[in-house]
Formats: sequence, C-alpha cells, structure tokens
Amino acid sequence: MAQPTPLHHAAARAGAAFTEEAGSAVPAHFGDPVKEYQQARDGCAVFDRSHRGKLELTGPEAARFLHNLTTQDVLGLPPGEGREAFALTVKARVVANFLVFHVQSPRGESSYWLNLPPGASEATLKHLDRHRISERVEFTDRSHDFAQLHVAGPRAAAVV
Repeated sequence: MAQPTPLHHAAARAGAAFTEEAGSAVPAHFGDPVKEYQQARDGCAVFDRSHRGKLELTGPEAARFLHNLTTQDVLGLPPGEGREAFALTVKARVVANFLVFHVQSPRGESSYWLNLPPGASEATLKHLDRHRISERVEFTDRSHDFAQLHVAGPRAAAVV
C-alpha cells in the first residue's frame, strides 16, 4: 500500500486523485488536467514532492567526503546554495543523481543535504557508507522528516 505524504490530507481535501510513485501516494491531478496546466502556465502551481529522498551529511569532513565522491565541487559550494551532482563508481558509472545543498546553522556548523529522486535514498546511503573509511562524516536519512513543495509558474515568486 502506498504511504501518504505529510501533505496528503490537504491534497485530498482539495480534491486530488492520487497515484503511486516509489511507494508514496502523490497527487496526480485535481479533476481537470487541462485547467491545471493552464494555471501552472499562466499563474502558479504547487507540487507535493515530499516523497523525494532527503539525506543529511554532517561532520567536520562531510564537504571533503562529498567532494571526493561526486562530480561537484562541494568544497567550493557556498552556504545557502545548491547544485546538481552525481555519485559515481570507480569506473565512472552513475550510482545516483541528486541536488546537493550546503546548509549552515546559526552557530556556523555546516551540513550537506542531498535531495534525491523518489526511492533512491537507500541505495545512495549504501554507496556513501561503502566509501566511508575513516572520514568524520555522519549520514542521516531525513526523507520522512519533512514535507517538500515545488512551486512553479510565472507568479511562483509571489507565493514563495
């Protein structure tokens, strides 16, 4: 059975018809896909992306660890910014693609958040853990701890 996202009840109250994606029940439409498309094109649309994977990497060597295992210059990633990255095998085969974000706490501590496609957290965690030898880095799967929205359209800035 598909798991509801944290926003499931709000979407159901708004009339959502649900579909399953990577084990989660996500809104497929709200009754009139053509009208919804027009609204997204002319105004703003909000999408429930809570079923995406969210991994948090912390520790004094988290940046260097990610820098060495991905295609992205994580060491040069300023706090508050994010970029697309790929985790690769030693033969340059893609294990995972994700967005990596550098988050800094009010106390100045850095953490790195990976935003992954639905269902990719477990395999990505295994890959990262397989390459952790003596690095001081911790991994936390935060996939079910947060709701996640994607806001799109020409008036999206007014919503955010």
